[in-house]
Amino acid sequence: MRPVKTLIIYPSERLDRIAAEHATALPWAVKVMLTGIGAMNRRGGALTSYLLFERPYTRA
Repeated sequence: MRPVKTLIIYPSERLDRIAAEHATALPWAVKVMLTGIGAMNRRGGALTSYLLFERPYTRA
């Protein structure tokens, strides 16, 4: 066994807030699904952040 160095990276801003701002970039089918389960509001940004890989979000 040998020691393993770890690196922890924390974002400087909350990802759920950024995701909520960029949720309109999602494909329409995903937006419909997220709207149906109530995740398209500001409080649903955490779920949206897991699904959002559009360029504006990843750049932010």
